[in-house]
Amino acid sequence: MACWKLVIYLTFIFGFASYCYSQSADTNTIKLPDGWTSGDVKANGITLHYYRTGNGSLPPMVLSHGYTDNGLCWTDLALAMEKKYDVIMYDLRGHGLSDAPPTGYTIENNVSDIVGLIRALKLQHPVIIGHSLGGSIAAVMAAQYPDIPKKVVLIDPPGLVKPMFETSEDMNRARSRFTGDMKYLKGLRKEDLIKVAAQRHPAISEAARGRWADSKMQMKPQIIDSVLTIPPLKPYLPKITVPTLILKADANDAVKKMEIDAVSAQPNIKIYHVKGAGHLVHLERPEESLAVLNDFLDDSKQQQNQTEKKKN
Repeated sequence: MACWKLVIYLTFIFGFASYCYSQSADTNTIKLPDGWTSGDVKANGITLHYYRTGNGSLPPMVLSHGYTDNGLCWTDLALAMEKKYDVIMYDLRGHGLSDAPPTGYTIENNVSDIVGLIRALKLQHPVIIGHSLGGSIAAVMAAQYPDIPKKVVLIDPPGLVKPMFETSEDMNRARSRFTGDMKYLKGLRKEDLIKVAAQRHPAISEAARGRWADSKMQMKPQIIDSVLTIPPLKPYLPKITVPTLILKADANDAVKKMEIDAVSAQPNIKIYHVKGAGHLVHLERPEESLAVLNDFLDDSKQQQNQTEKKKN
């Protein structure tokens, strides 16, 4: 075979392989647990993909994932909750199988997305749980739309004590870091991504590492703006009127005190630091996280406490 023909042939082969790889990264081939479904809704001008454990016969729960993750990263928590709740796990814009417009990744866009999803699915007063970026989305949504959620859970939300980026230099450095990491992760195969997950998050399960890897294959470069526009939470906290739980990663005593002080003036907001947990609180310490979460969500227990207070 002539040299130039060989070059064309190899170019076609590698190009086709790359195309197939990119398509497989964006196609959900994962078998869902029994009874789960997936679907799409139009919300805020885009298509949002979601996974669902129920059919509307149980109280609704909406889970909003973190930066670079996808809806199925909530699988373990959804499995634990599906007997009590109709759990909806959606992919944020630019993540998973949801649309990825070239622009529009501010916190306001993400808040409008989750509100649109809830309205499109006709969910009545859902419990909203968000992790990291998803926690910020849940907090801002609860502050701006107080009539929508029944309760809110924020899992290690950023910006509780101070802004993520205090100067433009901080933001520029973060953008460069996130861009470099995005390129690095997008260049890896799934088996290599699983190894990276094991290095970065040694406390999470093997199954969770596989889901982490899947989500990184699906993320789009423009989502960097989602994390760069996360606002400080302090101005929003007084506007959150529903019962709210903040599950925080473990920290030293000084940091814990600052985080507790940040919410001390809000009687409806509780904060709980999970011992030994890092940023992926619910995946690193699932049993303790679930126990605290169930205690918070237990309406009958709260009604009993209120009755006892009235008697006293």
